[in-house]
Amino acid sequence: MRTVRGARWLGALLVAVVSCNKPEARRCAADSDCEHGWCGNGGYCVRTPTALRIVVPNDLAQTNGPVRVQIAADFHVDSIDLLCDGAVVASLTSPYEYLWQTSEVPEGAHELTARAVSLEGATVMSDPVTVIVDRAPPTVVSRSPRPGEDNVWVRAPIELTFSEPVRAETVTDSSVLVSGSGSVALGKTLSLSADGKTLKIALASAPALPNTFLVTLTNAVADLAGNPLSVPPDPWSFTMPSWWHPWPLPLNVGASSYSFPRLVLDQADRPIVAWTTDQLYVSRWNGTSWQPVGSPIHGLAADIQYFELGVGADGQPVIAWKEVLTSEAWPPYWIFAARWTGSEWTSLNGAPLSASQAVTTGEGRTGGVRLVLDPAGDVFIATQSIISDVYNVVVKRWGARSGAWSDLGTVNMDVSRDAGLCDAALGPTGTLYVAWIEGGETTPPMGDGDLWVKSWSTSGWLPVGGAKAINPSGRLALGALLRVARDDKPIVAWVDYVYVQDASQADYALRLAFPGLGSWYVGWPRVNDTISIRPSSVSMVLDSADRPFIAYVEGDVEVKALREGQWIRIGSAPEDAGMRAAGLTLALGAEDLPYLAFGQRSGLQDGQQMVKVLNQ
Repeated sequence: MRTVRGARWLGALLVAVVSCNKPEARRCAADSDCEHGWCGNGGYCVRTPTALRIVVPNDLAQTNGPVRVQIAADFHVDSIDLLCDGAVVASLTSPYEYLWQTSEVPEGAHELTARAVSLEGATVMSDPVTVIVDRAPPTVVSRSPRPGEDNVWVRAPIELTFSEPVRAETVTDSSVLVSGSGSVALGKTLSLSADGKTLKIALASAPALPNTFLVTLTNAVADLAGNPLSVPPDPWSFTMPSWWHPWPLPLNVGASSYSFPRLVLDQADRPIVAWTTDQLYVSRWNGTSWQPVGSPIHGLAADIQYFELGVGADGQPVIAWKEVLTSEAWPPYWIFAARWTGSEWTSLNGAPLSASQAVTTGEGRTGGVRLVLDPAGDVFIATQSIISDVYNVVVKRWGARSGAWSDLGTVNMDVSRDAGLCDAALGPTGTLYVAWIEGGETTPPMGDGDLWVKSWSTSGWLPVGGAKAINPSGRLALGALLRVARDDKPIVAWVDYVYVQDASQADYALRLAFPGLGSWYVGWPRVNDTISIRPSSVSMVLDSADRPFIAYVEGDVEVKALREGQWIRIGSAPEDAGMRAAGLTLALGAEDLPYLAFGQRSGLQDGQQMVKVLNQ
């Protein structure tokens, strides 16, 4: 007999053990010649039998049912004990496999080990393998956009978070479905995060808007243990409108006025909005909330009828408005201008607002005001004034250097004919343009007539486009908008018509024109679709390529852009369903992104001031 590490072996048994162990690739004469093990018969080193391992399952495997266990040993043993959390589950003989029924243990992590006794009498333990028993189905803990959300940005991420990791191979086009309006299936790309808990859905192409989307999850999605997803009971649907708002609306919660808001954008494309109730309110979006710009504005205790809003070179708002004592038959009025200093509203000269700071005063039911800001700091106000019982269009200028108002005189072609202000704008070279309606006082309705444009120069007001009215002969103009292109040429939009007693026979045309050689060129098609409806609340801007964007009300709000000589509708109506809108103001942000402010209401309910942006 020989003793090997404290065990006594018979020669015949030792031969059997040697036959079951792989010899080392070296010869020996004594045990001391072998680095691992002993010197066996035949003169070869034999390894000490200590390698025992659990082959299946892998460490940190997850399961919700039976688990196949397979154990391997590199030495001869009669049996191997399988232990779970230190307790023997089964004693296994070759081939050392077992189907472990996990239903017998609680959910959670359990440690499997294998234990065997070598022929030397040594107890050998395997490294532990952790198995996670999970019989609970995964759930959806968050979804973005939220189910039922109706104001979703077209670029908003579509994603959901699971309560636990799910298997990537179960997240497929058939287990996650996306459809649009009309139940049209949409192509998409599914991206599961590395931790298996967040799923992002990217649409294969830009969707047509407005559109309501439905994301359907099925229980083919499963967690790492194979538990099918517990599908949320409520449908995951959301809407991307044509026009959306990344801010809360309406601006004037609880206000009763249906006033026409004015909109400008600051240098960061954040909206600044003005509207009236009994006073003049200004609010700006600061990126997280609507922030009132000072206290409500009032020069006197009179009614505010007209106002215009702008942004100065310092990024702060400037506003001009008209206050009228409407209680009188021949009402007096005052026109004011104010700038925001960052802490308060003051007159342009810094003085507190009061009657003494009025830009101009007068009497009579005159029209509105137009505000134009020069990059150098000058401020122009165009308005209507009664001179010798005739309505005239006059212009005032605030000199940034002089710190005082000056009079640029009367714009009328014929000062003996009534004139109604339409619009004013500044060209890229600093030229001031004014558009107005003149004459027509004997043709119903009062105030409609011919449309003219003049520019201001050191020698006075000069007609633009020759001595001929812009509107076609025989058609009355009833309002105009003026913008100036980068080549310093004005573009004017207006509505004209032929007056008839029968409204059903009306023929309204919303047109655009620009000056040609000695006359105005009306080369673009009419904008409006329904000639029997008078387009109202018209607003116009020019994009970075001097192409017009125009918005107007024709039953619903229409927004159109001129593209290759044709008017293209931009999105659907921005007003809420069942609402009537008016008082449109268009503005363009970076990359010519349109913003639109308007008032809306339904029936006699309180008016709401809205600001939306094209969803793109």
